[in-house]
Amino acid sequence: MNRAKRRSLERLTPEQLIAILDRERLQATREAVHRYSVAMALVLRDRLGFGKTRIHRFLNYVETLFKDIQEGQLTLEDVEKQLDEELDVLFKQTK
Repeated sequence: MNRAKRRSLERLTPEQLIAILDRERLQATREAVHRYSVAMALVLRDRLGFGKTRIHRFLNYVETLFKDIQEGQLTLEDVEKQLDEELDVLFKQTK
C-alpha cells in the first residue's frame, strides 16, 4: 500500500471503515461460494457421472437450501444435525 492510500485510510470514519470491511467480507464469501460450486460441479461430473441436467438440478437444490436458511426457515445447525443423525456425516469447522 502506498503512502497516498495509507493517508486516505487515516481519514476514514469508523462507519466508513466498517462499510468497507463488510463489502470485502461479502465479496470474499461470494468468491468462496463460487469456487466451491465450480469444484462440486466438476466432481459430480467427473467422479459421479452427472450430466448437465443433474448438475443444474443439484445446484438449484443447493441455492434453494441457502435461501431457506437465509429466510430463517431452517438453520445450518439443523442441516448439520440431520446429516450427522441420518448419515453419520459430521462437519468440523476450521478456524
